[in-house]
Amino acid sequence: MIRTVGTIALLAAVGFGGYLGCFISIFYTASIEEQMVERDGTKMIAEVSAFLDVDVYYYDYKNWFVRSEKYRIHEWYGSGGYNPLKNELKPEPITVTYYDKNGNPIGGAGQ
Repeated sequence: MIRTVGTIALLAAVGFGGYLGCFISIFYTASIEEQMVERDGTKMIAEVSAFLDVDVYYYDYKNWFVRSEKYRIHEWYGSGGYNPLKNELKPEPITVTYYDKNGNPIGGAGQ
């Protein structure tokens, strides 16, 4: 009897966790956008993640189908849920961090 109740409780917990995970992943993936931008005279791919915080990651542009693996610039705009690159008056990021080709931070502003 106890084993049956424990099994039912475990299955309910796993089912609820799976349902919650799917629910969160739908909103998280819907909040990621990529767009091509020009930054400091260079073509880059900007990935905007705006689920809870607004982060913009800039990758080196290689071609229409490929971008670099490591991001070169990271901008953090704080909490929100918006795309700062689509606003006419682009807000200033709270922090900006630059990275070398190996993914090591080389400096930034607002840190």
